Amino acid sequence: MAQIADDGIIVVDEDSRILFFNGGAERIFGHTLAAVSELSLEALMPERFRAGHRAHMQRFAASGTTSRPMGSRSMIWALRADGHEFPAEASIAQLSAGGRRYACVILRDVTELVAARAEIDKLRNLIPVCGWCGKVRDDDGYWQGVDEFFARHPRISLTHGICQACAAREMANLGTPQPPS
Repeated sequence: MAQIADDGIIVVDEDSRILFFNGGAERIFGHTLAAVSELSLEALMPERFRAGHRAHMQRFAASGTTSRPMGSRSMIWALRADGHEFPAEASIAQLSAGGRRYACVILRDVTELVAARAEIDKLRNLIPVCGWCGKVRDDDGYWQGVDEFFARHPRISLTHGICQACAAREMANLGTPQPPS
């Protein structure tokens, strides 16, 4: 069943050697089980995190805590076979069997989620401004002066739009013949 999971499932021993690497992990990391077999878990993370990770795993093993689910810690960074880093969320559980300790990591690639959140944040900070009179449309659809709007929203960027009054005036002007110049 673990082989069909979309999330990566990795089992390591107490020395962080990879013992199990499901199909989801193969797709996420671009490695096969044969390629990572007997490598340490740290081989799947950027170099700058490796030394700290070993100490983190030792503290986790000594803590007596059996698991830490996704969302209970911050996003982590992992490393694909081609050398590209990617953001991930991970859960970890540990158990003892036959006098040895094992950890099971369930990892999810959140590259698309991080990109989508960044796009939402970008769009959330765009505010329609009338191209003719400069009024700003708020979240409720009301047009107000720029000074009034920015006094209440100091960290916002601008985009453009046309308020109803300017649109009506310009539509009326379009139907009126203009004298030759």
